[in-house]
Amino acid sequence: MHPTIHVLICTNDAETELTLRSFADNHPDISGIQMAETWTKTLSEAVHFDVLYLDASLIPSPAALNLIPDGVSVILLAKNSNECRRYRGTRVRSCLLTPVSLESFQWTIRSVQPMYAAEMA
Repeated sequence: MHPTIHVLICTNDAETELTLRSFADNHPDISGIQMAETWTKTLSEAVHFDVLYLDASLIPSPAALNLIPDGVSVILLAKNSNECRRYRGTRVRSCLLTPVSLESFQWTIRSVQPMYAAEMA
């Protein structure tokens, strides 16, 4: 059995929110899911979560990612690869292009599980 993962989804895109919530609700290793629609709410809630799915359009600047507590894995949600490149070299662990596929979602969850860390590196 894997440790349970707590997920915070921060997006104001309804389709992305529904997709990620559906994937998370049906993943056996995820035990807690919460939504945040603003950067401010994300910062106040992030400390309670293991994984943060964060919409690139809500981040004020790449430097703002330094405000997210250590230990939280940041998965960037981006509309295009240029948004991914903008945040390269920051706290972003990986980048998912929207719409998010089930396979890419599952990969990100697996990448944050300690038992798979060496395999994914």
